[in-house]
Amino acid sequence: MKIVSLAKRRKSLSALGLAPFPDLTGWEGVQVETPRPKKGPDGALRPPAGDPKILLDADLCLRKGLRAGQALSEEALAELVAESARARAKSKALWLLSRRDYGEKELAGKLEREFGQEAAAYAARRMSETGLVNDAAYAQRLASQLLEGRKVSARQAVYQITAKGIDRDLAEAAVAGFSPDPKAQIRAVIQQKYSRCLSDEKGVRRTVAGLARRGFSFGDIREVLREWADAYDYNEDE
Repeated sequence: MKIVSLAKRRKSLSALGLAPFPDLTGWEGVQVETPRPKKGPDGALRPPAGDPKILLDADLCLRKGLRAGQALSEEALAELVAESARARAKSKALWLLSRRDYGEKELAGKLEREFGQEAAAYAARRMSETGLVNDAAYAQRLASQLLEGRKVSARQAVYQITAKGIDRDLAEAAVAGFSPDPKAQIRAVIQQKYSRCLSDEKGVRRTVAGLARRGFSFGDIREVLREWADAYDYNEDE
């Protein structure tokens, strides 16, 4: 096949027109741009003219010296597409990391929808190798937010950290580093959110349900509620 056109689509992308256009069935991370239909003088939509174009990383096209009239084998095109996907996935990864922290698996999952599995895994791995992604440090920050900020239980914190793709051993180590006392956490949550709810049965049920959603055991919840019952003269079993 031959390159019939190569034009900058926008700052980071170039549109590569080919003849004949290859069958891209099963190719991962390929974006194909097709011309939009245009309205004729009578207002009717006309079929688009010209071949579809593959969108590639603009810097890659420049480095490879691609030009109109150049012949390309299907294998060479496939490698260009794969290399472009990796380059664009790395750029997107840097942008995502400028907005918030990610774990390696979480970042790869975010990128995969747009760039395919291989490019996403490559970009996430590169971010980890350069230190921009650090699962252990990320687990520590999440543990702090969950245990000290949101006041969830240690069990719930481990669950939420592993849900981000962090290895369970790292999650448990991060949580253990804070040595959370579940009863102290429950007391703090009640003081901040539920202290006015404990005067009647409905309020007590709401408090128990809210604490259970944070992952605290019913045994610890009931023990703390008994403390409040003794201190503030209400009956938690009413």
